[in-house]
Amino acid sequence: MERPVREMPVLCHSTLASISGGDALVQYEILELFVHLTREAASSLDKAFDAQALAEVRQIAHLLNGRSAMIGALSLADTCARMERLARCEDWTALREAHESFNREWTGVREAVYGVLSQADGRAAT
Repeated sequence: MERPVREMPVLCHSTLASISGGDALVQYEILELFVHLTREAASSLDKAFDAQALAEVRQIAHLLNGRSAMIGALSLADTCARMERLARCEDWTALREAHESFNREWTGVREAVYGVLSQADGRAAT
């Protein structure tokens, strides 16, 4: 009997807690910085795709892979690792598909992060 495949959570909160020492304020600051820097990197990634600059795509994907894994956005990190490998292979067809996956994953991670940040803001206001 096959067991159903469980989807990976958008954010692994235990990973985030481990890098912040469980400090809510540190988590908040890490997530704010993550969103800011990743938004910029995602924009640079789009430009690198438009220019078909494989080396830039590979470098940005590598950066985003590490950054995403660090905060527990493991599915996004996997997608970035896939883009990095495909850029090395110069497989533009698969790379475009991976880029579309990245955009979907990034949207989900961004929404999850905003949810965590808004919860933290709500706690701070009370």
